Parts: sequence; C-alpha cells; structure tokens
Amino acid sequence: KKSPQYFSCSYSILVDRVLSAGSCSGAQKVITASRGESVLLPCPSPFEYGDTVSVKWEKDGESGVCMYRMSENKTSGHVCSPRFKVNADPIGLIITDVTGSDAGNYNCSMIRMIPPPAVDDFSILILQVNARPAVSTSCVTGSDGAPTMLCSSEGFYPAALEQVWIRDGESITSPNSSLINRDNNTDGSYSLTSFLHLPPTPEQVMYHCWVNHSSLNQPITVNISSTECYGKNKQHISMNFQLTIISTYCIAALCSSTVTDCSPSVSLILCYPVLQWSGPQQSRNYLGGGSISALH
Repeated sequence: KKSPQYFSCSYSILVDRVLSAGSCSGAQKVITASRGESVLLPCPSPFEYGDTVSVKWEKDGESGVCMYRMSENKTSGHVCSPRFKVNADPIGLIITDVTGSDAGNYNCSMIRMIPPPAVDDFSILILQVNARPAVSTSCVTGSDGAPTMLCSSEGFYPAALEQVWIRDGESITSPNSSLINRDNNTDGSYSLTSFLHLPPTPEQVMYHCWVNHSSLNQPITVNISSTECYGKNKQHISMNFQLTIISTYCIAALCSSTVTDCSPSVSLILCYPVLQWSGPQQSRNYLGGGSISALH
C-alpha cells in the first residue's frame, strides 16, 4: 500500500495529433536549503535510457521556470530562468545562490515523446529556504529625547521569528518594549526591529536581546549595557528617510598662489551638491562635500 504522499492517475492525452493512453504518478518531497548555497531539485525519470523525454518545471503553478528535452542523459533546448540550471545526472534542476523568494512548490512534468504512446509522469517538490538572522543592538535617542535601545534581526527566512528583551531573567513587555517594523526585503528575506525605552535616570543594568528562529540550532542572545546609552550623542530614531541630490551649488574663482601648479590664467570652479533629507513630517536641505575643477 502506498503512502498518502503518493498518488496515481490515468487519462487520455493528445500529443502530435495522436490520441494515446497515458498514466501519471507523482511523489511529494520536501527539500531544505540555506540562503546563498546551491540546491538540486531531483526529478527521477521512470523511462528508458534511450527514450526522448520533454521536461517542464513550474513553481507555485506558474510556468517559465525551465523547459528542455532529454535523451540518453543528454539535454537540449534549454529555456530556463536565471540561476536555474539543468542537471543531467542525476536528473534535476539546480538553483544557484538560493534566496528566500525561491521557496515554494515545484512541479517537474515529464512526457515521453519517443517511442509512442506518450506517457506522462511528474514529481512534486517543496523547497524550504532557511536564512539565519543577523542580530545586533545599538543605542539611539527616542523622539522624546529619552535613551533607547534597538535590537535588529536582519536577513532571515521564513518570516516567523521570536524577538524578546530580557532583564534580570524576565522578559520585558509593552509599554517599555515595542516593535518598530517587519520588512520584506528584495531577496525575499525579512528584517525585524524592536526598541526598549530606558528610564530617564541613569542606571547600570545589563539587557539582553533574545532571538529564536527555525534556522538556528539554539537561540541567539546579544547583550548590551544601559551605560552605553546614557550621556552620549546617539542617532535619532527615524523611519523611511530618503537622501536626495536636488541641485548643485558652484562658485567660480580666480586661481590664487596658494594652489599648487596654478597660474593666473587658470580659473577654479568649486561645486557642492545640495542634499535633501526627507523623513516623517519634516524635510531639510544640506550642503554636501565639494569638488574642484580647473578651467584654463
């Protein structure tokens, strides 16, 4: 008796105008990969060594992942997405530089074209991608000017992650500790940031940011002392800021004797980019670093 993960079906298919009986059997398999590595998605063939087989890969029901033909362990006619490569022996698909967005359900469909009758077979694979969080702590100044600690977990996958502030062996809950944001990054990974308000009166206490994730063998704990966050110039908490060059400010001047290798016939042009910093409810302009051009 077959496992519930295995199933079979029979039907009639039309290939090259020849109506023939076909059968299909599929097996579901879970494969786990870590971000940045290469992974092989196997697609074992039930057909004979010399048969000509058409292979098509889909992800989450969408076609376009990879298509090719295969015979005698040789492949031809590859049409594959970037980072997806055909592997002839063992038969399968290699994904290089795996990212969180590669996770999903993959279907490898195979049709034996030669010899007739056409026969269909497929394999279903579930790719799970694990990416470890990079955890760090820092001191900032809150919007009310109070010293505040930040704990950031970056680049993890899947999205589920536990992040807790601990003091004296006990977790700290709201309103002292709050979640700032959970971002979905362009590579499919996630980032999570939380902050902890410190009392206005300086104290010497060791705090711990405790993080647990499915990619970890054991939780990560990063320590930070409250003394690091009192009496220092710390960056102000700001979210969704943008720095833009809005114009260029230039000054023309005659060459002076203080400039090396300079003659009176040389004019100097000193240019500064004008930068605009945009954040929530405010916008400021700054004069950036300058560059010098000489005109003869």
